[in-house]
Amino acid sequence: MSISKDEQKVLAARTAVDTLINEGKIFSGMKIGLGTGSTAMPAVKRVAERIADGTLKDIKAVATSFQTSLACEEYGIPVYTLNDKAIGGRLDLAIDGADEIGPGNSLIKGGGAALLREKITEYNADTLIIVADESKVVKSHGTGFALPVEVIPEARLPVTQALKQLGARPRLREGVRKAGPVITDNGNMILDCLWEKPVNPAEMEDKIDAITGVVECGFFTKVRPRAFVAHSDGSVEEKKFKAVIFDLDGTLLDTLEDLTDSCNQALGQLGYPEHTIDEVRQFVGNGLGVMMEKALPDGKANPDYNKALDSMREIYSHNYQNKTKAYSGVLDLIEKLKDRGVKMAIVSNKPDVQVKELAALYFKSIPQEAAIGENEAAGIRRKPFPDSVYTALKALGEDKDNAVYIGDSDVDMATARNAGLPCISVSWGFRTREFLQEKGAATIVNKPDEIPSLPGF
Repeated sequence: MSISKDEQKVLAARTAVDTLINEGKIFSGMKIGLGTGSTAMPAVKRVAERIADGTLKDIKAVATSFQTSLACEEYGIPVYTLNDKAIGGRLDLAIDGADEIGPGNSLIKGGGAALLREKITEYNADTLIIVADESKVVKSHGTGFALPVEVIPEARLPVTQALKQLGARPRLREGVRKAGPVITDNGNMILDCLWEKPVNPAEMEDKIDAITGVVECGFFTKVRPRAFVAHSDGSVEEKKFKAVIFDLDGTLLDTLEDLTDSCNQALGQLGYPEHTIDEVRQFVGNGLGVMMEKALPDGKANPDYNKALDSMREIYSHNYQNKTKAYSGVLDLIEKLKDRGVKMAIVSNKPDVQVKELAALYFKSIPQEAAIGENEAAGIRRKPFPDSVYTALKALGEDKDNAVYIGDSDVDMATARNAGLPCISVSWGFRTREFLQEKGAATIVNKPDEIPSLPGF
């Protein structure tokens, strides 16, 4: 016996709220954001029921729309704004529905025209919870549910033209049972956008939000939610990662000393000055060729470039295991993920043979066929091309929809983006937290043991 979409929505909402109460994530005295729409309303009602039965007390709610404020008024849930002193601009948790849930739990929201207040509320919550029926889960964004873009009325035409330049087909949303366009709670208009082909949601969110006259768009990619999805058979699934793709240097292994020693030995043979380990730290991330280009005066224009690079490769091939070691906590992380049934792979710009040898030496839980290095002869180009990621996923037998990328650099962020994976950035490697933030990292962790507690694990 199957249940309807409306029944799935109620089931997902009730299951999520009760699960979060049992986990202590929804608790008395908390500050909670409450979403808008046909799936969020059952969640609001369930919170009200748990207040009524005495499970929850002193709940402070921030509503994402006038509709939600009215529902809270009906159910007796006190409503505040983010600006109230009792809230202080930050929420413990927000719960809402979604119009699409894509790979890595990327979202399209705003079908109810409340995307601006939803994004303000949910981007300022410590945890975002999404509840949905199974029809909302998709493999890509851009061609299914039209992306809402909220625009200042005076900017409607120039924004429409700018969206067309991004390949979109924008259409002004018309009102139902009223003449003229939909007007949001903020006095703005909605342009609904579709594309001929799927788009990268994280990249497109940044591009659309940069258009003058755009207030906000309905892509939600800057936070990763926990997603509870109800199915027609009456089951509820919390969407979790089934595979992790790790970068190697700077993420799993500290290879900096061996790289520095090999670089300086190659430079010294040709009479060039050596570099400090902190200087070499800034050279790594794109393979030995780019590293030597940055290490040599005049880079590739230096007549000794090819000789220095060949020497570096020869020296490093004999020295890449001398001082290299796993970062503190990494081996425990891998064992914990293994115990949870998560499949793991490694991708690197190192030569494929070195990657496989290092994986075999340090990470026996990761299969050799899923340790992928640069191999142009086999069609595997260096990152940020996504070839190594796709090869690793194929070796694991997993789809990119179920995978996450973990790395320490802007190259890793670009690789994840090109492969269509969400990215977790780590600050213990070759790049600082400040650098990663400047490059737009959505999620940054400072220690390996933080990763298993992230949404999706």
